[in-house]
Formats: sequence, C-alpha cells, structure tokens
Amino acid sequence: MSEEEPRLEEAAGATISQADVKGKIIELAWHLKKQGRSSSTINVYSRFLTILSEKGAYLQDPESVKDIISQQENWAKSTKKQVCTVYAAFCLRNGIKWNSPNYEPQRKLPFIPLEKEIDSLIAACGKKTATILQTLKETGARIGEVLALKWIDVDSEHQTITINNQKKTATPECLK
Repeated sequence: MSEEEPRLEEAAGATISQADVKGKIIELAWHLKKQGRSSSTINVYSRFLTILSEKGAYLQDPESVKDIISQQENWAKSTKKQVCTVYAAFCLRNGIKWNSPNYEPQRKLPFIPLEKEIDSLIAACGKKTATILQTLKETGARIGEVLALKWIDVDSEHQTITINNQKKTATPECLK
C-alpha cells in the first residue's frame, strides 16, 4: 500500500485502508449474490455501505456508524432503518457485534389520484408510454412486469394478458 493512500483508524487502534473497506463491501456483495439476492438489492447494499464510508463512518466500528447515521438530518427514518439493516448484514458477514438503533418510520396514507386524473395523464403521454400506463391501470401489474411482456403473453382473442415474469415473488397470473 502506498503512503499516499488514505488510511482509516479502526476501533481497536489498528488501521484499515479505503481499499480494504471497498474489498469488504465487494465480499458482502459476492456473498449476497451467492445467496440468490437480486442485483438491485446488492446494488442498494453496496451503495449504502459506500455512502457510510464516504461520510466518515469506520465500518469496522459500529459506534462510528451509529454516529454517522444519527447525524443525517436529511435522511428519512425509513432510510435510516434501511441503512441499519444493510449494516447489520455487513456486521453479520464480518463477525462484528452490532446493536442496531431503533428507527421506526412514520406510516403515511398514499396519495391515490382520481381516475379522471390518471386518464388525463395517459392522454397527455406518447403512444408507448400511454400504452404502458393504460396496461398498468387496467391490470394492476407492476411496471417491471409490464415492461417484460412479450407478444405471446397477450391473447387478444380472450382479452387476457399473462404475467410470467412476476416481481417480488408473486405467482404467475392471467389478467383480463
């Protein structure tokens, strides 16, 4: 390791380089991949750990991580809770004892637009976007499921759409 490479102080008094931190994050990402986690989940884990490290948290020191998380005034409680979950996975993988702080997000009722507002939005979009939005509205499918549709999934004779590429462990379904 060169002398110019930054070193971070570790809790036990030893030092750990920024490259070592990146290596630990990559190790966790590879472990999650082997455990069958989706690439988007792995990206979120890697991104949050990198953000913690960039904000000055020493990932080997749980108290340092707690301090950094608590100092983030612009993070919602739900984000802080998710970061704690990600860091808990990092600690479990690296044998670090972690007592997670308790961040309970405030539950809110979602905004549900009126049907005429949805229709106005669809009418204002181009052909492709309008088709996707209309399919979402009529079927209640997720965006990833609609984007993965193929021509063989659409049965115009019976007016059905078959969702075979379901998201979030849903079961395949045939929608009218």
